[in-house]
Amino acid sequence: MQHVHHDLKVYGGIKLFGGTGSPELAQNIADYLGLPLSDREVIEFPNENLFVKLKGSARGQDVYVIQTTSSPVHRNLMELLIMIQTLRLDSAARITAGGRRGPLHDSRPARGTGAGILLHSR
Repeated sequence: MQHVHHDLKVYGGIKLFGGTGSPELAQNIADYLGLPLSDREVIEFPNENLFVKLKGSARGQDVYVIQTTSSPVHRNLMELLIMIQTLRLDSAARITAGGRRGPLHDSRPARGTGAGILLHSR
């Protein structure tokens, strides 16, 4: 007899996107999972505005975004938020974003600073 989860919604394939604040971390995670990083372009204009362009569709996909909130904090956080908005506009089925504030050996306790960030959106 097969057990069926009636509340479990199945999404499309998994797509990974890495932000510019953590390309090595994103690549390490992709390598560990055996999945490619999806291509995107992040453009910073002379007035420091950011633009994120996806190089493929995320429609109906289960998307994970890897981006640190380390220095420069405001830029990296804005890039993450713009990337999430871009993925929502492209109709990603589910978006999960995660990152880390500082180096992996940073042992200072978190104090409400976004030391670790995890966002989830449907």
